[in-house]
Amino acid sequence: MSEIFKNLNEIPVKTFRWLGINNLSLKDIAIPEVHNLSRNYSDIKNDNYDLIYSNKKSPELLELKNETFGISNEVIKEINENYNLGFFLNIKKSTTEPIILNFEFDDNDKSIIDNNLIIADENSNATVVLNYSSLNESSSYHNGLIKIIANKNSKINVFVIQKLNNSSINLNSSLSLIRENAEVNFSSIDLGSKYSISSYNSFLNENKGISNLDSLYLGEDEKIIDINYSIIHNGKETKSEINAKGALLGKSKKIFRGTLDFRKGSSKSVGKEEEYVMLLSPNVKNSSIPLLLSREDDIQGEHAASAGKIDESTLFYLMSRGLSIEESRKLLILAHFTPLINKLPADFRDDIITTIERKLKNA
Repeated sequence: MSEIFKNLNEIPVKTFRWLGINNLSLKDIAIPEVHNLSRNYSDIKNDNYDLIYSNKKSPELLELKNETFGISNEVIKEINENYNLGFFLNIKKSTTEPIILNFEFDDNDKSIIDNNLIIADENSNATVVLNYSSLNESSSYHNGLIKIIANKNSKINVFVIQKLNNSSINLNSSLSLIRENAEVNFSSIDLGSKYSISSYNSFLNENKGISNLDSLYLGEDEKIIDINYSIIHNGKETKSEINAKGALLGKSKKIFRGTLDFRKGSSKSVGKEEEYVMLLSPNVKNSSIPLLLSREDDIQGEHAASAGKIDESTLFYLMSRGLSIEESRKLLILAHFTPLINKLPADFRDDIITTIERKLKNA
């Protein structure tokens, strides 16, 4: 077993080992060679932001010196030592048009290891979309790190869309450092790959920061989905929300770990997490572990996770109105995902819906 695929997404507080949910280890996974990319990525500079395809300006995040983040130390080590792509995005002023970054995999570029940094200056507001997609059926490998720094009074929306083909490996580690009265809205749209392992760590280190996380995932065939989210409240009067929705088909497997951590000094903070997954096959395997940790008295925390099949009475009602069982099923699943899809920039919504419909049709 390659060291990089051992002990992924360690849960913050371990439970019984026999449950098999404390971490994930994958066997017999080969890491493809990493080469320089053939595709050129162009820098952009304007009054509102600078986008430079290099992360050499990445500052050392001293506030996170003693914190743990990422899928694992080995995964982060590979990124730091072997990345072949990375961008530095400095948002200087508010911009209404989304900043779109496309990462494309094909026969020439089968492996992308990207080390990325987004900094939102004080009082800025922007939306950023990172779109990972396969242009053909070549097996591909992605290992990426996204660092987000939201400075005072800034607001940034980050969407990570993953649509790699069904023979690919996707590793995605993301983190946000949120300063006073800043807000980060992070959304993960996970629709592809054979192995999809992701983590998101958000640090509310100053007062009145806001961290919201939306997650949409779809499992099919024998896909493995492994998710580890944590939001750490350090500042006073901070707010957070984790909202995850998924659907599992075929023989897919999923583990969801969601943690709200209220540390000493985070008084008057509020956090909420909820996950709901639709089970569309008797052969899927689903595990969910919502955690609520607190070392502060004056906080509010809520957590819940649930799973279920499509409601038969609703299905029957739709069919009684002339829809086929396939159309009714598709309609209910899309309705399950619609609140998250509607948050996407408009240009991406139809493509996401089409991708989901195609996967449901082939299931």
